Amino acid sequence: MRRNKVVNLSLALIIAVNIAAPSAIRAHGKHAIAGEVVYSGLDALPWHSKVRIYIEDVTAKGHPGIVVAEQTILTEQQIPIKFSIVIPDEAFRPKNTYSICADITVVEHVSFTCEQPSHFQGASKPKYVRIRVRRGM
Repeated sequence: MRRNKVVNLSLALIIAVNIAAPSAIRAHGKHAIAGEVVYSGLDALPWHSKVRIYIEDVTAKGHPGIVVAEQTILTEQQIPIKFSIVIPDEAFRPKNTYSICADITVVEHVSFTCEQPSHFQGASKPKYVRIRVRRGM
């Protein structure tokens, strides 16, 4: 019981920070990218939707990308959903090509997916990116 209270309190604190100060989210770290996930549409996100932001190394042509960084946000807010994600030092290569994308899971079903991944070279990674997702892709 006590463990559930601690987990719930921690989760409530994370959600409260996202709701109370979304503009305060900044990219921290050597290989960090901040941004926001948006979608066009009139549907509101149900409570406890999961927003997954991920960065893939897509350097090897003709092969699936390798996920090098991933963040999942359990959200109770509406768009835009702010995030900050860091590529670990051991996974970052300045000459490699990366893509950043997002999806939103509603009731254990991926309901929104990335319209177009943003690609960048490691040496010229963006500081801030806006990811647009679309329903039912």
